Amino acid sequence: MDPLFRKLDGAARQAAEGDPTAPAEVILRVDAVPMDARAQLEQAGLRVHTLSGPVATGVIVAGQLLALAALSFVRRIELSRALFAEK
Repeated sequence: MDPLFRKLDGAARQAAEGDPTAPAEVILRVDAVPMDARAQLEQAGLRVHTLSGPVATGVIVAGQLLALAALSFVRRIELSRALFAEK
């Protein structure tokens, strides 16, 4: 298994192995965030929604998840999921 897959949760792994053009809403756990973190995340393909402390959120196409995982300051990538059913 590619070591970068270890940074992905189960749902993110499935997305990375599925349709590479499918959009994926993600939550990232990051550390030692460099000054140019937003630029690096965007360069990897993430459309950043939030970058605050040890957490970043955004949307990326599934085919770019491993590029995102390759960033040294990214520790974990999880697919976003609904906490409550919408009515």
